[in-house]
Amino acid sequence: MAYIPYGYRIGNGKLQIDDIQARKLKVLYESYVSGMTLQKAHEVSTIESSFNAIKTMLKNPVYTGCDGYPQIIENALFESVQKERKERVSRLGKDKLKHREKVFLPLTEFQISKAETSFDDPKLQAEYLYTLIKEKEA
Repeated sequence: MAYIPYGYRIGNGKLQIDDIQARKLKVLYESYVSGMTLQKAHEVSTIESSFNAIKTMLKNPVYTGCDGYPQIIENALFESVQKERKERVSRLGKDKLKHREKVFLPLTEFQISKAETSFDDPKLQAEYLYTLIKEKEA
């Protein structure tokens, strides 16, 4: 386990529910599904975490008891939150946004300046020569 999600802790060598954090998580889920904005649900839950971490918490299925984690959030509540998230995205039109593909165009033409210095240390010489490589001007 690379990290322990919010709401859990290790006790006696076992993964356990952190009761205080679990209550805050339930408040977050219930507040969001009741119609509060994500920001307001975050505030009401009093979870001290970033906005992005809160969004991740609302999407994390481990809270339903999968992958060996004890259950904190009932399946029905989790599914209601997922449905609400999708409806909000659709309502705001964010589901229609096209993500631009990043096109990687590698540099293919280079030029190297004439070396005017020489070093006895091969590493220093290589570092120096690399500084002489430039993109070829069009």
